This record gives sequence, C-alpha cells and structure tokens, in this order.
Amino acid sequence: MINEKILRQKAQSSIHIAIKDLVGETYVEQSKEPILYGEYPKINRLQLVQGVRALLLECHIEHGSSCDVDLYTLLSAYLWDEEARTEMNAIVKRHGA
Repeated sequence: MINEKILRQKAQSSIHIAIKDLVGETYVEQSKEPILYGEYPKINRLQLVQGVRALLLECHIEHGSSCDVDLYTLLSAYLWDEEARTEMNAIVKRHGA
C-alpha cells in the first residue's frame, strides 16, 4: 500500500504543475515547509491567489469574485486577520455546514 504522505506529495506536485501552466509567469513557488497555525501571514498574495484558482478549478467554479462572492477577499481576511477569523469561525459555528 502506498504511503499517504507520498500520495499527498504526488497530488501537490500535480496541482502545482497545473497552476503553473494556468498562471504562467506570475507563478510563485509554495513554501518548502508546511504553514502552521499562526504562520498564515507567511502566505503571500500571489500564493493565496493561486490557492483560490486551484479551488475554483477543482470545484468547477467560473469566478472567484463576482456578484456577492469574493473568495480572494474572504480567504485573505480569514488567513491574515485573526479578529476576522474569530468572527468567521463564530458565524460558521452558528450556521453549521
């Protein structure tokens, strides 16, 4: 049986190749070390955009920001603003999912 860590690394590599093809010259490499709790500000704007693009591709969503949906702003606030994250977590807890 293949180790889950190896499968994860293989999947991440495939995702990075696809995102690099999609965004071209604006592609930025991911951090070599995993981002841990409290280290979210280490994720730069371009990395966040790439992450949203990967989510959009996987979920087959046409746009990350249109009408009342703005995943870019949502994720940047969630990851970079501890107060916003606390409030968002409270909303999710109240509304469940």
